[in-house]
Amino acid sequence: MKDKNIKTWTNIKLLFTTIARSNKFYFPSLILFALVDAGNNLINIFVPMIFIKGLNRTWDLAYFGKILLYLLGVKLLLAYLVKRLKVALDIQEEKLKVAFPRKIGEKAMALKYSALEESRILDLKERASFAVSGFNAQGIILNALAISLSLGFSLLGAGTLIASFSPVLLGLTILLCLLIAYTDYKMSAYTRQITQDMIPINRKYNYYFSLAFAPSYQKEIRLFAMDDLIMDKTETYIYDVFDKLNEMYIKQGSANSLTGALQVLIRFLSYSYALLRVAGEKFGPRISLEQFTVLLGGVESFITSFKAIFSSIFNIKMALFHLEPFSEFLLLEEDGYGNDGNQVQDFKSLKFDHVTFAYPGSDRKILDDISFEIKKGEKISIVGINNAGKTTIVKLICGFFSPDSGRILLNDKEISTYDKGSYLKSLACVFQDFSLFPLTIEENIYSQDKQDEEKLENILADLDMKEKVFALDQGTKSKFDKSIYSDAIDLSGGEKQKLAIARALYRDGSLIILDEPTAALDPLAEAEIYENFNQLTHGKTAIFISHRMSSTKFTDKVLVLDGGKVVAFDSHQRLLKMNTIYKDLFQAQAQYFKE
Repeated sequence: MKDKNIKTWTNIKLLFTTIARSNKFYFPSLILFALVDAGNNLINIFVPMIFIKGLNRTWDLAYFGKILLYLLGVKLLLAYLVKRLKVALDIQEEKLKVAFPRKIGEKAMALKYSALEESRILDLKERASFAVSGFNAQGIILNALAISLSLGFSLLGAGTLIASFSPVLLGLTILLCLLIAYTDYKMSAYTRQITQDMIPINRKYNYYFSLAFAPSYQKEIRLFAMDDLIMDKTETYIYDVFDKLNEMYIKQGSANSLTGALQVLIRFLSYSYALLRVAGEKFGPRISLEQFTVLLGGVESFITSFKAIFSSIFNIKMALFHLEPFSEFLLLEEDGYGNDGNQVQDFKSLKFDHVTFAYPGSDRKILDDISFEIKKGEKISIVGINNAGKTTIVKLICGFFSPDSGRILLNDKEISTYDKGSYLKSLACVFQDFSLFPLTIEENIYSQDKQDEEKLENILADLDMKEKVFALDQGTKSKFDKSIYSDAIDLSGGEKQKLAIARALYRDGSLIILDEPTAALDPLAEAEIYENFNQLTHGKTAIFISHRMSSTKFTDKVLVLDGGKVVAFDSHQRLLKMNTIYKDLFQAQAQYFKE
């Protein structure tokens, strides 16, 4: 129970912190709204008393009219303020809807890269996103909080009023209201459990339903007539949901009958007590007819406010339960590298010092005690058969993973000691599984760097892409992704890879890493691009990775991997004479390359 309470308070703290940092005006606006709304509700208790008092005192028509105008003015003013404040709150809540998904996005980008390859973390991220974007847990909490705060002030006023007539009546009213609240609580807990039971059913339903729209399945659905089968699967889960809902509605009917009976009992006791006080002095001083209406109005207000507050509290509790994945995700450990804050200076050397690495959850060593060094201005190729560990070296250099043992040193300092932003700024990488974002061509290439149109044109020209890009209707302002933009462009795989290379070259990193960036090109086109890299990367240190050998002839050294170990590290010409593995790899592909 203690851990559960800690988790609840952690959820509340993260919720309030996120709201306060995203919108500093929300909570003051919420309190002001609650006070005005409570005042508006409490006035309603005294309106009948004023009218009865006027009748008993035989107010003349002019005075009566004057009182009515005062009451109308106050009610109109309070009603106007309540509406205006509620609209202001709603607007701020809409703004907060953006803050919570943004928080998840910021957290995801702050996590270690390795964390985003764990199914547990990915599942947690999905559940966190559903809580704030699908279920709108924060919206439910904020709405319930506004109601609770407003009715809390009303409850306090009504309770004080009842107590002034009879503390005993107030006690009985509270007791019966607590019984109503307990019944609602049990029903709320049951509803929450049913909701949880339906989550896996909904997930399966949504999965099968999404197949009808998923582009990757459309050919098979049509070719093999899978539509009826998919719809039958979908309907199966719909009926499962119906069964759960039917069970829930039956229990809700029973609970509502019980709470209705308790409310009737409260009213019976309060009306009986009020009538006895009007009729005689057995239960206290006789009260007037005006006081009779005020007491009954106070009891009605107390019942309504009490029930609504506890209903809101249950909604908050339920929403906090759904918000747990959000809090758990935000509390994940972030990428710790870069804490020492060292800035990367001019590149001098990069060194792997007895590095061993296995991916999380696997016992197989991808890299096994490897050591090598690259000095400023050198260009090396890393070659080996598939799964030799080539791409893993890139991920380690980028800090996506940390070695299990050994060190990676930049300028004789471990890369984990550098400021993260400064270190990553020194790298310019093109990955085999690169991504171009649904942005314009220039936005993809410029990223956060300073915009230089002449530099961009020169790079595109060097990659034989200038003519293609500037022939487009919108040139470098052409957008990707037809699912978002109706006027988006579509390029071939090879053209997209050239733009990814252009992005890396534009960055001017001191270390350029090309991880099989030309995989979508044929061997001759690949060889042509690699031949231009000497000029494109002039004065830069570069690492080329390829399962083909296009880059090895012009690089200073070739790092040969086999079974996660370094079996050779020397020039192309020397390796052809000395190393059997490299010679076999190169000669197997020599037919594609110009000598």
